[in-house]
Amino acid sequence: PWLLLGAAISCWKLHRRMGQAKSGRILHAAVLAAPLLALGAALAVPTLSPGTTQRLSIGLQEFRPALMGQAVDANTSIGARLTLWEIGIQAARESPWIGIGDPEKQLRIQARVEQLQSETLAELGHLHNDYLEHMATYGLVGLASMLAILVALALMAWRVRRTHPTASWQLTGVLSV
Repeated sequence: PWLLLGAAISCWKLHRRMGQAKSGRILHAAVLAAPLLALGAALAVPTLSPGTTQRLSIGLQEFRPALMGQAVDANTSIGARLTLWEIGIQAARESPWIGIGDPEKQLRIQARVEQLQSETLAELGHLHNDYLEHMATYGLVGLASMLAILVALALMAWRVRRTHPTASWQLTGVLSV
């Protein structure tokens, strides 16, 4: 999603810049069509790649128990991530302001690995969601710090868009990752 957001912002910036030039109507139309073409390509990939559709099908099968309110299998990719997110949400609820700290988070993950006998869970080892990771480990203070960095990068990209367009694009790219 971040890459798509970055691509959309980049196309929008290019569209605005070209609108100011008042020339190159074909190129102007191409810039507007680029996001639609990218979306079409993204939608076409699953139909062209059997491996992609198979992986999506497996993911949906792994996620189905969670949708039905049943226990998930922590030895699957999706099940392990949902289990890790559950650990993170519980930690964030217990200590919302300052978090539980990294050592305690690791102890909780290890305890769940041993409880569920999940090799997949042991391999992942972290919450697989940066926002939840910061909230659980460092609390609202840590999450706010991370978000402040992202907001600062976005503001810098916005401020230098006219004087240093290349730097603005680069900062937008950093935000996309």
